[in-house]
Amino acid sequence: MPAKPSDNGLNAQINKYYIIHVYEYKGSKTIATAKGDKAVNEYYPQEIVSANTLSRYLPDAKMKISLFNDVLEAGADVYTRLIRKRLKIEFRSK
Repeated sequence: MPAKPSDNGLNAQINKYYIIHVYEYKGSKTIATAKGDKAVNEYYPQEIVSANTLSRYLPDAKMKISLFNDVLEAGADVYTRLIRKRLKIEFRSK
């Protein structure tokens, strides 16, 4: 069965050029370094999502649109954004 065309052009562009990985906050751990101890946040890999299903994690439409615009303007191979420490969203180019 072929995919349904998207009625949202921004979502279609994101899905065409990027794979979206979502990670949820697990906790922090302390790592010993040469300069002393350092606290590092750890994240559980949740799933790979499309631009439409990302709204389960980001219910705020304005935040989602601004995130997508930032990703498209950056044009980087990997773009990572932390949202309120509990959520890490990573866009990887195809």
